[in-house]
Amino acid sequence: YLEGRPKLAIIGFFVQPDLQNKAIELRVEVDYRENVSRDLDLTVSIYPKNFHGPALENLPIKTAPAGPGSTEYRAKIYLGDFRLWAPESPYLYTLRATVRPKDGGPVDVAEDHFGMREFRMDDTSSVKGTLYLNGEPIILRGADTMGNLEVPVMKGDEQQLIEDVLIAKLAHMNFFRLTQTPVQPEVYNMFDRLGMMAQTDLPLFGLLRRPQLVEAIRQVGEMEKLVRNHPSNIMISYINEPTNAEKDNLAHRDLTRPELELFFEAASSVVHVHNPARVIKTVDGDYDPPEPGLPDNHIYCAWYGSHALPIGKFMRGYWVNSKEGWKHGSGEYGVEGLEDAETMFKHYPKEWLPASVNDRWNPDKIPYAQTWTMHGSWYDTQETMAEWIAASQAHQAWGIGTMTRAFRRQTDRIVSTAVHLLIDAWPDGWQKTLVDVDRHPKLAYFAFREALTPLMADIRTDRLRYFAGEKIALEFWICNDRR
Repeated sequence: YLEGRPKLAIIGFFVQPDLQNKAIELRVEVDYRENVSRDLDLTVSIYPKNFHGPALENLPIKTAPAGPGSTEYRAKIYLGDFRLWAPESPYLYTLRATVRPKDGGPVDVAEDHFGMREFRMDDTSSVKGTLYLNGEPIILRGADTMGNLEVPVMKGDEQQLIEDVLIAKLAHMNFFRLTQTPVQPEVYNMFDRLGMMAQTDLPLFGLLRRPQLVEAIRQVGEMEKLVRNHPSNIMISYINEPTNAEKDNLAHRDLTRPELELFFEAASSVVHVHNPARVIKTVDGDYDPPEPGLPDNHIYCAWYGSHALPIGKFMRGYWVNSKEGWKHGSGEYGVEGLEDAETMFKHYPKEWLPASVNDRWNPDKIPYAQTWTMHGSWYDTQETMAEWIAASQAHQAWGIGTMTRAFRRQTDRIVSTAVHLLIDAWPDGWQKTLVDVDRHPKLAYFAFREALTPLMADIRTDRLRYFAGEKIALEFWICNDRR
């Protein structure tokens, strides 16, 4: 669409809350489309957006003349008593700014919202990496996304977007990792309204091409400006699963690891110009560790054999070799489970499917699905379509429930986990989702939901059965994310 604006117009806001002093530090970006300087008047008003409370109206902001292009004006505004933004109580404020030339001309008015919240990571203690929301420790429990939030926005389907966030909240999730892609403002706005936190990733996977270094730094700045005013967006990340360019004989084309870490430094400097309080996880899923800051490892040991470490050791509390003195995150874990027959017959090409759900069938008919190639490590080969669906979904439920519970028992060192994925954006988009494209939950969704119960009693044992006369060896855990 095209939007007509005056030559002197407001093009952006940023509100940095100062909870201790009951104030905000405000930035208003003004754009002027003439090659001269011009004096202006700038005022702002602040209103409660989703609750009743007092307003602050027509506060004058001190300004210098606006030259051609962008000018940023800053002010500190005392709010007095305020309401915090938190996942359980996502209180928001509306900010309205008005700019007008002193010597006359069109007035421009713009609005945005903000939330009073603080999110930080401890990087000074003897054990670093604890995350804090509004001064209280928090563990991020969530899921990755690959399109299901963007598609409803593209279709103008706000109700589907609301439903997807509520599906996540019903499963006791408190954040989404927006996997390798920033999303539309409508998604962040909905997260702000419904109290869902988010980590936004730069679209960078594995390696960074040398000719794209400067462009990547520019895009990091644009990404931060996109998300910085949303209280829901609590973290950003730069690259997914980086690999060793030198070991792969690609250093002539891609940055080496030392050079990639220089990119992290440059990118973080740009980000902190735009938002000094931004928490950054430089790498999500590091295959060439250790990364600067919070370590993160992806783990698929209930599907890809002993990926990262054997499932038995993981269940008993072991973890991969990690950076000393730091807690850690795990931005991906998952297990494939086939979609329901109803979804397959509704959406799949006929050549992928049998005549009926009770006919003999092999899941290798589904391109890129992994059930046929991987199932042998976990469960018996099935015969009919119905049997394959039941067996794969049962194993997915066991794997997701087992791994999520194991993460819950690691509260002394885990700060963030995300299942890959929660909801599919397309038919057969990613069989590891817990909810398919028609929003049919697989068994694993309920295992995931139960395992994320905020206050949970958990019993762990390495045995499936005991016999008369044996001593029963059990571990009893209380997992409490509300303490």
